[in-house]
Amino acid sequence: MKSNNSIRNSKIEFLRILCIFFVIALHQVTAHMTDKQIPMLNYLYPFLNVSIYVFMLITGYLKATSNNYNFFNIIFIVAICWVLNLIITPFILWDIKGKLDYLTVILGGRDWWYIWAFLIIQACVPILNLVLYKVRKNYLLPILIIMFALFAYHSSMRYGQFFAIDNIIVFILLYFVGGIIKLYYPLQKVYWKYIFLTLVLAYWIVVVLVNTLTKFSLAKGLANFEVIPFAILIFCFTISLKPSHAKFIDYFGALVLYIYLFHFLFDNLVNYYIRPFYDHLDINLVYLLSFLQTFISSTVLAVLISKPIVKLANNLAQKPYFKKFFKAENIYQS
Repeated sequence: MKSNNSIRNSKIEFLRILCIFFVIALHQVTAHMTDKQIPMLNYLYPFLNVSIYVFMLITGYLKATSNNYNFFNIIFIVAICWVLNLIITPFILWDIKGKLDYLTVILGGRDWWYIWAFLIIQACVPILNLVLYKVRKNYLLPILIIMFALFAYHSSMRYGQFFAIDNIIVFILLYFVGGIIKLYYPLQKVYWKYIFLTLVLAYWIVVVLVNTLTKFSLAKGLANFEVIPFAILIFCFTISLKPSHAKFIDYFGALVLYIYLFHFLFDNLVNYYIRPFYDHLDINLVYLLSFLQTFISSTVLAVLISKPIVKLANNLAQKPYFKKFFKAENIYQS
């Protein structure tokens, strides 16, 4: 089976962009405004918490038909970014906090747990794909249901610079979901987009009503079980749309990794140096201004560093030793 993963679907890339936007919006709250009551969050929460799950759904969807298991390219990209972070972060954090936790710096950025967990999943792609192709889809569904049940019953997911085994279990689950959709459920019929759009809107309306009109809360945390079905609905809606190819969207989508890795530096700078100038304004406006400035600043840095980092990483990954380490062969064909 030949992979067409080299051809980007701009609809998926646009979803990546939206997700990193939501990540930054979420971290503005969790890192800097936990003591604030921000009314608009009742309308945003369902979307703010889906990003990491959508990212892994995309990974499973794209990797399920990939024959290339050489992930040294992404390892070198992350390694170069880690070195760059190691150089920049001490100056910024020392200036802002007046102290420096060296272990924190060594482990990467504030929210790098995702990238470390993601690399583990990348290393397991051959095994995960083998399961997708060798296990009948009739058996895969019970497996997913059992994994969902385990997560719902007891979840100890961790965030920040560390992660728990629960994070890996959930990522494997979502990888399988993305892969199963790619292999068995193309969702190309025109009615699917209307079905999933209706479900996404219905879910959002229910969550907003519960959060605003009752004492209960829904989808207000990453570990909330109800966030995962919402992420799957958003993803299914996206891939049910007709694929498109827009160079700017594809280029912006390729910047998402760098925005994710370095946005924590800019949200610290924005909240320490710039936010005091408008902190007296309406809290909703303060929130919007803060995370938008972080998003724009992080994007500018990503534009500046992405090309040289990709070039260097590609050169390293094409060395004979690394090319031979993983064989790019199709393990599913009989």
